[in-house]
Amino acid sequence: MLLFQSISTTAFLLLYEVSSFFIRNFTAEYNSLPEDLRRWIFYIRLTPTALFCYLIYYVGTPSIRRLLIERTKLLYKGSYEATTVINM
Repeated sequence: MLLFQSISTTAFLLLYEVSSFFIRNFTAEYNSLPEDLRRWIFYIRLTPTALFCYLIYYVGTPSIRRLLIERTKLLYKGSYEATTVINM
């Protein structure tokens, strides 16, 4: 799982940095694009962030997955109390 997390982190950062490089260096061309296309580019850059967080922190980490499932069930039942105990 660690190899999967490393590869997905690298791919995410590569996509984000390459798109940032093009937007930063070709600002005039980027600003001349239609508003809808710039919005799509923004969403295409934003969507992998959510996917990345889901894959790494939910799928890849069992303790966080259990915590989120437990808290979601409590919220759904309406018996959620916002107390958290940390053992060190």
